[in-house]
Amino acid sequence: AYLKGVEEIFVTAGERFNIEIEVSDADGHDVELLFPNAPLGLNFESTQRKGYWDVPQSYFSDHVTLQILAVDEKGGAGVLFVTHHLNEVELPGRGLSASVWGTIDQSTSTAEVYYAYNEWCQWSSNSVALDVIEPCPDCTHSWSLNVALSSSEECFSIGEATRLDIGWAPTLTVDGVELTDVMLMKHDDQWSYAGTGSWEEDKLSFNMQMYTEIPDTGWFEDIEW
Repeated sequence: AYLKGVEEIFVTAGERFNIEIEVSDADGHDVELLFPNAPLGLNFESTQRKGYWDVPQSYFSDHVTLQILAVDEKGGAGVLFVTHHLNEVELPGRGLSASVWGTIDQSTSTAEVYYAYNEWCQWSSNSVALDVIEPCPDCTHSWSLNVALSSSEECFSIGEATRLDIGWAPTLTVDGVELTDVMLMKHDDQWSYAGTGSWEEDKLSFNMQMYTEIPDTGWFEDIEW
């Protein structure tokens, strides 16, 4: 399966952005289009070539990188990453959006956690203390993770350790959209949608977005991005 390349795209908060994807297969096989970790509001049937994205009014970041996976009936695949810049989007405040991903093995009470703000600013977990907690209201499983982070010379410090309360649900309806394999995160005593996860035989793989507040010390404006 082959996906035609697309340049970066600019969209506006609140608009319905129509999407059309060109895909071909040299052997004429049927091709499905999949969107791992798709943002909320994306409506695209896997067997179609057209869909749309209801761009959110507010988001963790001013850009979204959409992963598009084309898979033919023989298992051949192509992948494309397209960055969408969000104009006029409401950011939640002074801070940065971080990708958080990892694994949990409940049978051995072990976990691995990784953070990234961009390709040069990443952390890995030196150790993770894992506790199974009462499932959140929409969850079937929930955990509390106390994560000790490795240092990074390229990045500012986000602290020696942090706690994450996360949960998994097989399905969840968010803003009228039914989602599957959902990850939720607790923040300020509220649980909210944070990403996707795969749960099988006491093992979880997850990929989430979290928002980190930055103290108002004045140094943020001096960073050269």
